[in-house]
Amino acid sequence: MAVGNHTWDHPVLDQCSPEAQLVQTERAYRYLEQILGAAPTMFANPTATSQRPLARCSRSLGYELAIEFDHRLADIDGDPFSISRLRLDSDASIERVAAIASGAHSAVFALKNRLMRRSA
Repeated sequence: MAVGNHTWDHPVLDQCSPEAQLVQTERAYRYLEQILGAAPTMFANPTATSQRPLARCSRSLGYELAIEFDHRLADIDGDPFSISRLRLDSDASIERVAAIASGAHSAVFALKNRLMRRSA
């Protein structure tokens, strides 16, 4: 089992200033370090779709990897500070599980985002 940082009070990090991102990340990191007796090594971005602003902060705190919430399939050779994750709720139907595991969900999600950007 591993315990990782997920920010102090769960803001949408893409909408926070770099200073607020640092406070959110570091405050939770120090708290976990104190109660666990060891520093967390993994950071999971709770809501944002881009880890870029947090990569430097994550590295400076000593994290080994950071996980994004961006609905992509992970790339085995990718940046350890830009690991993708897919959300799967405990009540998901077998059809949803199959769509997510097959990569179909990621493809549809990416297409939807491209279409939304074009219409904006």
